[in-house]
Amino acid sequence: MRAALILPLVLAACAGGMRAPSWPDDVSFRGDVMRVSFNDGTRCSASAAQGTGTLGDCRYPLHYRIEDFRPSHLAGVPGIGGLFQPYARVVLSDASGRSWSFRTPRPIATRDQGDGTLVTP
Repeated sequence: MRAALILPLVLAACAGGMRAPSWPDDVSFRGDVMRVSFNDGTRCSASAAQGTGTLGDCRYPLHYRIEDFRPSHLAGVPGIGGLFQPYARVVLSDASGRSWSFRTPRPIATRDQGDGTLVTP
């Protein structure tokens, strides 16, 4: 009985040094710089002008590919242009073949009102 109570504690102590792998959870653009945030708080950036490459100087050297890049029409407005992200699809992939896909800007939540319907209060 005591062994059954102690065994989970021993296993938890052994696993304490292991870290779960991190993955990208957000992609955003600021001008021509693509920023990638990971679930562990790591942030990396790369030039969006190239369209493809590897996240340099990053703990996680993922390969990126930017598809269907269309700048926002409001990006050139002085003073507020930096607030508007381009429309793009970004695919990140690692050496093992896993990939993650993101679209910018993030879609507006529909509050479960159906496809594309936004009801304002």
